[in-house]
Amino acid sequence: MTVSRRPTRWLAPIAIVAVAVTGYGIARSAMGDDDEPAAKPSTTRSEASRPTQTAAQQPDAPATGPARYTVRAGDTLSSISLDTGVPVAVLQELNPDVDVQALQPGQRLKLRK
Repeated sequence: MTVSRRPTRWLAPIAIVAVAVTGYGIARSAMGDDDEPAAKPSTTRSEASRPTQTAAQQPDAPATGPARYTVRAGDTLSSISLDTGVPVAVLQELNPDVDVQALQPGQRLKLRK
């Protein structure tokens, strides 16, 4: 008398191990593994030829353009920075009383001195 085994009896443990290994890999990459060198992002020729600026070298604010920005629904400090060209650090310096975690639509932010 032969006993027939269903494929699920051996596929289920393999699936559990695969999920555990994948979860471990994701968690390890999210924490930043120091053993492996970070992958360098690919750059195009125009990006590679552009000079990079450190935070100390960046201009304080654009020379032209509006002096204030009105916060809209869904805005974050980084999205405002991208829209206006003003670095996040400068926005924080010019608006120390603004809670960046609780931006409200209608709030007015300084963009330059």
